[in-house]
Amino acid sequence: MPGGVYISIPFCAQKCTYCNFASAVFPADLLEAYLEALEAEVAAERWAEPPDTLYLGGGTPSLLDAAALERILAVLPKVRWNEATIEASPGTVRAGPWRELGLNRVSLGVQSFAPREIAATGRKHSARQVEQEVDEASNSGKLAGIARLDRAPRPAARLGLHARGG
Repeated sequence: MPGGVYISIPFCAQKCTYCNFASAVFPADLLEAYLEALEAEVAAERWAEPPDTLYLGGGTPSLLDAAALERILAVLPKVRWNEATIEASPGTVRAGPWRELGLNRVSLGVQSFAPREIAATGRKHSARQVEQEVDEASNSGKLAGIARLDRAPRPAARLGLHARGG
């Protein structure tokens, strides 16, 4: 039975006050060294069976440009992913290029739609921006999910929005 692969991209534009994941704001030149180490580690993997699910988490993997994502995907087994997810923060959604790379889900980290709560988390998005990015992902045929993290100022909640088509 095929499995999945999770790849952590620990780079962030800012370290959010509620986040306890292994992530940080790193110098830009560290990204190249990280990608080289990641490519070597993935290339050395001996897959008993190629995975059919991919999850790019973080950190904020949506900060990576298409060329960096393509480098990561190039060292993975060549398969048609049943599900290939990229985590994104509001303001970093680029659904078109992701679709071209074979990524078919976006997990959009949204802590709130209320301006005061957004400010309390230190995030810089607006509810309108999230709506636009969910529309962008949905219109590109992606499944878009919105998740609030447990450490946000209010109790956690999960909302799911499904793409129209694809």
